[in-house]
Amino acid sequence: MTKELRDKENAVYNPDGDWLVPTSLAQGPWDPEHQNGGAVSGILARAVERVEAPCPMRIARLSIDLMRPVPMKALSPKVRVVRAGRRIQVVDAWLEYEGKAVARASALRVRTDASLSPGDEYAFSLTPPPRPKPEAERPATRRNLSYVPGWLRAVDFRRDKLSQPGQENRVWVRLRKALVAGEPNAPIVRLAALSDFSAGIANALDFSEWTSPNADLSLHILREPQSEWLVLEGSASITHDGLGQSSAIIFDDQGVCARGQASLLVDRPPRA
Repeated sequence: MTKELRDKENAVYNPDGDWLVPTSLAQGPWDPEHQNGGAVSGILARAVERVEAPCPMRIARLSIDLMRPVPMKALSPKVRVVRAGRRIQVVDAWLEYEGKAVARASALRVRTDASLSPGDEYAFSLTPPPRPKPEAERPATRRNLSYVPGWLRAVDFRRDKLSQPGQENRVWVRLRKALVAGEPNAPIVRLAALSDFSAGIANALDFSEWTSPNADLSLHILREPQSEWLVLEGSASITHDGLGQSSAIIFDDQGVCARGQASLLVDRPPRA
């Protein structure tokens, strides 16, 4: 089943029955015909959240595999409960296009119980960095992208400086559009969608010479974010044989809420 791209930009996806139809806001940076990993990660998290839990639970770990380029076409989310328990639940989710899975996620959900808190004396969180200054750099093509991807119109993005090889970097991001039309952005959906920036915040490659899409995204989630703005502080390493790795600590206004890790596939862009 193939549906035409709908170009209404009030949301990243428009629901159509069991399908999610991307708008141009889902467009990624490596090919205008492919969806952004953040958009895909967000709707995978949404699929997991829609699965009924046997008791109060939340996602403690979300592992996403971006198995192949996701086309700018309608996707069908699928879910399956792999392990059902009253303390731990494991949920698999995947997105299908023309009968094939193009991306998948495995989520570990853990029961929550406030009576099990060991007390405030054990609670500790790194202080979040201050909000970005108004003059902080906005999303730009200084890394020499051949076009500005639609996803950057769905988010607000700030950073202090351009990435330099071997140095940590920091970005502030928030989702400024609904991921799915007619639905508020749930905290876990915002976290998954914005954490895809973990793969690029410290990536210093010249994008006119190199591509470096992340093939996965792994999140260990301490708690759901309480603020719209998230801060990602991260580093990246590139090897001599075409592999890379990026990691980030993710803050909301109250402190650390998650940690992210991504594997990078370094390659040369196709020549015209």
